[in-house]
Amino acid sequence: MDNLLTSARAKESIMLTTFTASENSQIDVLLGSVSALVRNVTRRDFTVETYTEATSGADTSLLVLKQYPIVSVTSVTFKGFGGDQIVTGHTIDVAQGMLFRRSSIWNKGYQNYEVVYEAGYAILPDDLVQACAEWVSALFWKAKGNVALGPDLPTESMRRVFWQYRRSII
Repeated sequence: MDNLLTSARAKESIMLTTFTASENSQIDVLLGSVSALVRNVTRRDFTVETYTEATSGADTSLLVLKQYPIVSVTSVTFKGFGGDQIVTGHTIDVAQGMLFRRSSIWNKGYQNYEVVYEAGYAILPDDLVQACAEWVSALFWKAKGNVALGPDLPTESMRRVFWQYRRSII
């Protein structure tokens, strides 16, 4: 999985003109750590990937997928006792990561649907990248002993950004 921001973008937030080899290595580690932490907190991957997801129907017209925005849906298969059945007749709520059936419901069951789809951002939202860059910068300076940076990372403003991208578990 790719990092959520580039080394160059992180360095813009750190605001130094030159970096040692050791600092470049430190930044690379921080990029990976912050990206993993953000994915964990938000329960999302963000970068465009193909997913094969087993998901559960709930006798409603909506089937919620873990990743969004949805780029495309390759297939939806109902995994029933009578064998696998291809499901058609649904529309995609791209932004919310949901499949909608107007004339029927998604049958209730545990992981009874398999959806193959592509989801994620081709270009990550600016506020998300900025919050990640600020977190990397704060950790970089904190490691150098800058006592002006308090122990509470991510900051409240970073948390607000991450929270708005968090996928709620249904």
